Amino acid sequence: MTIRARAVSDEERESLGQMARSRTLGAGLVRRAQIVTHALEGLTAPEIGARILRDIKQIEDIIPGVMHHHERFDGRGYPSGLAGQNIPLMGRIICLADCFDAMTSSRTYRSALPFDTD
Repeated sequence: MTIRARAVSDEERESLGQMARSRTLGAGLVRRAQIVTHALEGLTAPEIGARILRDIKQIEDIIPGVMHHHERFDGRGYPSGLAGQNIPLMGRIICLADCFDAMTSSRTYRSALPFDTD
């Protein structure tokens, strides 16, 4: 999917692509390797992903999106319980894309919902 919106610059659009690929980094590690160390214990998957990426200066701009893509507009998301405009724009966009992907992809318990552009 190509992102074309007035709300983001070309540079931000590139960052969104990097974020989309990195957003499940923490969840993937926790799920596949069952990583639980003292340093990571009690952290959510987005927090683990953000922690893994935090020292890579070239992609530091994507960390808020990775960290906050599970926040909800009503404030009942995680890891910080941010609401509305307090959620970083990149986190809101990645959340929306993640929801779209979840609805239009087949799951073991249901078929993909139709995507009709007409």
